[in-house]
Amino acid sequence: MVQNAPTEIPEFMRYGNTEHDQLLHTLEDMQQAVMDATQQALRSIRIYTPDLEPGLYDKQAFIDQLVNFIRGNRHASVQILVQNSEHAVQFGHRLVRLAQNLTSAIEVRTSATNSITDEFGYLLVDQSTLLYRSHYRKNTALFTNRCKHRNGKLQELFNFIWETAELDQQVRRLTL
Repeated sequence: MVQNAPTEIPEFMRYGNTEHDQLLHTLEDMQQAVMDATQQALRSIRIYTPDLEPGLYDKQAFIDQLVNFIRGNRHASVQILVQNSEHAVQFGHRLVRLAQNLTSAIEVRTSATNSITDEFGYLLVDQSTLLYRSHYRKNTALFTNRCKHRNGKLQELFNFIWETAELDQQVRRLTL
């Protein structure tokens, strides 16, 4: 179990294989965890985010890694659930541009029921890797690459919202 786990982490996140958990306290550590996770990706990357979190996902190294992942696997899937992408689109977020150029591999949806909150965000890679970030404590995140239980619980939440979400028209819009 994670020592000194933030109280904002939901109860189910405290169970499963916690032996390899890393509690991260800096944006740089979180960026490195995103890079480590996506470098290991074999089939799927899912991002659940209120606003495409530019501090994590608007980095050229991350975009390059996504491109390599997509090119290296014809079954690659990148799914992104976002509450509001307007700011990211307006300021030229790199992930938005990539999604506009690789529409067959990257799909961005907006929650139809507004069920995405700004309380937390997470990255899921394949079946056992996750980065969970509580927005109550922006400088704290939980990273593990060996917990199918917690990854599965977050996948269930993601799938539930994904089914009712709509294509994000802000991202789909291509500017001339």
